[in-house]
Amino acid sequence: MGRICECLRVTESMTEDRNVGKYSVSVASSLTDVAEHRLRAFEAAGLMEPQRTDGGTRLYSDADLELIQKIAELSDKGINYAGIREVLEITGDGDEVEDEKLEGEQASS
Repeated sequence: MGRICECLRVTESMTEDRNVGKYSVSVASSLTDVAEHRLRAFEAAGLMEPQRTDGGTRLYSDADLELIQKIAELSDKGINYAGIREVLEITGDGDEVEDEKLEGEQASS
């Protein structure tokens, strides 16, 4: 029984780590082969929202890296940002960004 609990804690920890911002924009760019200016454009278009340090530095998580690759792939196929946003909404991949936006809107109301 103890081993199952240990495995569950490890799995939970891995899931949490997946969503923790730990890569700067330059590292995220290198890991995904997506130019830094494109990463900033994805954010400006509302397709993703990386975490930020207190000083404002972007920090990308492993989950963000997967999303970056998906967005870049769709963009490379000629789909515009509005279309990519729709795809992300349909597939549920943009849920984290939407949840954060809703929380921000509710807080400002």
